[in-house]
Amino acid sequence: MEPLASPHAEPSASLRTIDGRYRIESEIGHGAMGTVCRAWDTTARRPVALKMLALAKVDGARLQRAQRWFRREFHVVAGLQHPRIVQVYDFGLDAGSPYYTMELLDGRDLRDVADIDLDTGVRILRDLASALAYLHARRLVHRDLKPRNVRCTSDGRAKLIDFGILAAVGTVGEIAGTPTSMAPEGVRGAPLDGRADLFGLGTLAYWMFTGRHPYEASTVDELECAWRVAPPRPRALRPAEAFELPPALEELITGLIALDPSQRPRSAAEVIDRLDAIGSLAPEPELEVARGWLNSAALVGRDDELAQLRAEVDALEHAEGGAVLIEGAAGLGRSRLLQEVAWLGQLGGALVLRTQVDAGSSEPYALVRRLVRRFVTVAPLAAERAAAEHAALVGRILPRAPGSSDAWPWTTTSGEFDAAEERLRTQRALLAYFMDIARARPLLLLVDDLHACDEASAATLAALAHACDAVPIAVVATCRSDTAAAAGDAIASFREAALVLQLRELAPDGVRALVDAVFGEIHDADRIAAWLHQRAGGHPTHTMELVRQLVDHGVIRYAEGLWVTGELVDLAPPQGMAAAMEERIEALPELARRIAEFVAVLGMRASIDAWMAAAADDDDAVDEAAVFAAVDALVYRQILVGDDAGLEPCHEEMRLALLRRLAPARRRELHARAARLLDAERPQRPELELRIGQHWLAAGERARAAALLERAGRRLYESQSFHDAIAPLEAALEVWREQPDARLRCVDLQHMLMRAGVLGDRDVLLRHADDALAEMDRDSGLALARRLMGLFGAKLALVLALAWAWLRWAFARRAREHPRVAMARMVAMTNYTASVHSLSFAKPQLRRVAALLAPLRGLHGRVPRAAYLMVENFVLIADGRWRSLDANVDEIIALARDDRRTPLPEIDRRMATGTALYMRCSVQAGNQDPGFRNSLAALAELGLQFFTVGSQLAPVLFHRLRGEDELAREHSARAEVGLVQLGNAWVFTSQLLWLTPIAYGWVGDVLGLKRTIDELERRVVHEPHFEPFLVIARAEYARARRDPSAAIELLRPLLARLGPDDLLFAAVAEGALVDALLDAARPHEAITAAQSCRTRLDVEGKRSYLVRIDTAHARALVQCDRHDEAAALLERLLGQAEGTGSPALCGAVHEALAVLAAARGDAERERRHTDQAALLYATTRNPILMARGRMRGADVAPSASRNLDDATLQLGDGERSTQ
Repeated sequence: MEPLASPHAEPSASLRTIDGRYRIESEIGHGAMGTVCRAWDTTARRPVALKMLALAKVDGARLQRAQRWFRREFHVVAGLQHPRIVQVYDFGLDAGSPYYTMELLDGRDLRDVADIDLDTGVRILRDLASALAYLHARRLVHRDLKPRNVRCTSDGRAKLIDFGILAAVGTVGEIAGTPTSMAPEGVRGAPLDGRADLFGLGTLAYWMFTGRHPYEASTVDELECAWRVAPPRPRALRPAEAFELPPALEELITGLIALDPSQRPRSAAEVIDRLDAIGSLAPEPELEVARGWLNSAALVGRDDELAQLRAEVDALEHAEGGAVLIEGAAGLGRSRLLQEVAWLGQLGGALVLRTQVDAGSSEPYALVRRLVRRFVTVAPLAAERAAAEHAALVGRILPRAPGSSDAWPWTTTSGEFDAAEERLRTQRALLAYFMDIARARPLLLLVDDLHACDEASAATLAALAHACDAVPIAVVATCRSDTAAAAGDAIASFREAALVLQLRELAPDGVRALVDAVFGEIHDADRIAAWLHQRAGGHPTHTMELVRQLVDHGVIRYAEGLWVTGELVDLAPPQGMAAAMEERIEALPELARRIAEFVAVLGMRASIDAWMAAAADDDDAVDEAAVFAAVDALVYRQILVGDDAGLEPCHEEMRLALLRRLAPARRRELHARAARLLDAERPQRPELELRIGQHWLAAGERARAAALLERAGRRLYESQSFHDAIAPLEAALEVWREQPDARLRCVDLQHMLMRAGVLGDRDVLLRHADDALAEMDRDSGLALARRLMGLFGAKLALVLALAWAWLRWAFARRAREHPRVAMARMVAMTNYTASVHSLSFAKPQLRRVAALLAPLRGLHGRVPRAAYLMVENFVLIADGRWRSLDANVDEIIALARDDRRTPLPEIDRRMATGTALYMRCSVQAGNQDPGFRNSLAALAELGLQFFTVGSQLAPVLFHRLRGEDELAREHSARAEVGLVQLGNAWVFTSQLLWLTPIAYGWVGDVLGLKRTIDELERRVVHEPHFEPFLVIARAEYARARRDPSAAIELLRPLLARLGPDDLLFAAVAEGALVDALLDAARPHEAITAAQSCRTRLDVEGKRSYLVRIDTAHARALVQCDRHDEAAALLERLLGQAEGTGSPALCGAVHEALAVLAAARGDAERERRHTDQAALLYATTRNPILMARGRMRGADVAPSASRNLDDATLQLGDGERSTQ
């Protein structure tokens, strides 16, 4: 907007009259969206400036929005009644094209004013600061302070013009303005406040007194380079003959152009005071600047956290990465602290990508996409290079066309497709993408509200957190500590790899610092701070709510550049922050309150269209001027905040306060209105379907909601965002179950939910397993086959049942699933369910599920039999019958390889082979079988990334049971990242849960056992089948604390109630019991116990468990003076233990041989076996085993001792390298 009688204006080629009133005389200027002309108002008989929107430059959906923003601009400027701001007059339409008129100013642009003296220059600056103070008090920023936008009138004063890019305080969606006057925070995407305009004022003052700009740049892209060079002091650029610039003015100008907003003056009011002092000017009338002060306070009370964050950012310069998680309850300043980190990164030269989680989006990888889009905006050339190197990935992450959220291009990257395999490929490609960006330039990712993040994106961030140590990439995220996280496992993994900063309430001195930051110098600051801390408890948001209340009530007021305090007792303290917010809401005009309530229900940033929807009434047309006034009031009173992209409640507690006011009927009405509003945008923004569906559901329109929720859930599922797909799919399923003709739809949804459950949340699978399997069982024919098996045998029964299922389907296709589809789903879902039950040792449920596929076992030589054997293996694993499992694995591999008559995609054959091999790996790892490594190699040869995770998980079991805790932790870290990327970290935690008490019990790790007991106690509440492991853990803990009697009292009742198929429980419990009896000096009972269980365990190949039991058996024989029997047993055991290669088992046998040698009085053998045990334990790097070896060595005669540390170093590394 340029309301100027410009000397550069030229007559228009064709004069015309607008709206029959305004005769166009010449064009003054034009911009991207409009044109400003000199016109004659034939009614008022005066010259005016007329600005008209250029309709030809916009079309379609953009046209209506552009028109509304044009009207919004007029309304805002029309409400600015200030002598230093141009005045607007009228608004109208001409042939559908909106326009408005304003005063046509005389005088000249500041750019055309020459030889400005000191007094004039200071007065111009104060005039502009006065206008800015007025804007900032209304939470507005001009954003374009430059000579062309300042009009010097004939009376010697200056006026601020052109409000075309005026914005509300906050994060501004687009970069706009003139490069030489743009504040760094505006370019870098940080939230804007009045200090951005003060920067522009400083650049203008610098130009006015030096003739040049402090930061010369012709384009935005040149600014970062320009900001790296400090500008010369203004006095150094003054001509010799010019008047001398006062030091105070130079100091003010230098402060205004500081790149860091915190180093600039706090407000326009401060600038006015300093200019008054410099120019000895008469004071201006009182300015309405109080609210500007309230909204630009510095960060206080977070010095320790900021120092740690600064260290993380500084490390990027040394190519060292890291992760930080800022945790705290709502309103404790997480986002404010994150903004400080953004500044640190930008000043340090990092590529800073900051975004906030949009919890309502149903985009696949929603947060990752926001980060990538931010990358494209902030560093387009670098983004282009990265896109070229990762073309396939970026094509899936970014939309294909501008204006469209997504074409949902989630096609597979290969001809063969497995959901889990594809998920891992995508996750690993994303990890490589961000790592490559960081290798080109240090990368700082800032994520606000991680607790609301979609699971797929959270998994990517967790993987980055674990992998960024040696790459210059830092991930800093904020997370609420008072609400459940949407992606719990992924965020827990991120937290494990991150530096965690816990934000607390401000201490009294922190509140005192906040008072200083808000008010500057104020009388009775200590008393005010004490009053605030007493009532708000140091909660930053609550404190600021109280501050606003004090200002609103006039207890603290701004007058003539000073803050003045009244009596705090004059203000009755609120009953709580809820009451304070209720008071603020009650004080709103009705229309403003209606808009605020609608924005709260909408649950996302409300655009200008949403404001109109909130004000819409069935009977009356919307009064746009009234809406704009209401929105201005909401922004001014800090009920809503935002930017040109939209507004939202100032914080979560305000949103909740607005919602609490709504009666149920009113809330349903607003949800329906929100759904209709968003539905109009759905063709261009399909990610809104989830939010629209949720609104229709809350409005009571269940069928409409279900269709949208189902579509959103399916898209997420198809993009391998399994965890994120669960909520919308379950919500849709709940509605469709109410429809009698939606049976197949429900079965299809349950199938997806079970698949998503096994790859995301096993509780989801268990919730749907019984119903879904029952439906698939009937449609596949398996239910009938099981009934016929007794009469015809398994194979013939299956043939007859399948024929009957086909016949039924042919006559009822709309009510039944195709038998082939139902059978394929039944086989897959039965295996998924069996895997979950097996990992939680829910053996009754596991056997019931396994029985469902019983008819398939008769199909010898065919792939369907492999499906039955796979489920049977889950039973064998839970039972501990591992030797039987080995034969099944061989048959499964052969069937997948050789049966080509059964149509089966190659990827499914490879997955079946991999699953069987992984079963073998797990069993061999648990049994310390040396064949473990061969199976692991065979698994790797499959070339499937899914089993790469398995190949990392199985060694965790293997090394932990060998006592090699350090190696186990290394593999554990890699496995956990892979499982988080996959989405089913529960597999890892479940396996470790039963393995850990075994491993820690063998070693005698008291602290490890205590942690395990705590975890098992929590899990047993929901998974009671883990209870035997809890008893074993408690017994091992008692034994490790030298209370073997308590261990015996726990173990004997457990063994008495175990059944013949509880071989795993029995093997572990028997080993613990024999050791406990031995520790209790009851060797005869130990011998009896060892002998009673040996035969049964030997049949199923429990070699490692038998070594433990037989070692204790041998020591019991020594105590009973049966030395020859003990010697024979131990010689045999030594060969078995060495066959496993386990240092823990071999060391235990050598310890027993040392005990035998001591009993026989053979000191030389005792020394030899003691040293050998110590050396073996040393190779584990396990401090508990190493201490055990040293303690045993200390019992040997001093003359026999030797330097074990040197020997440890010699043998340890070699042993580690071979394990």
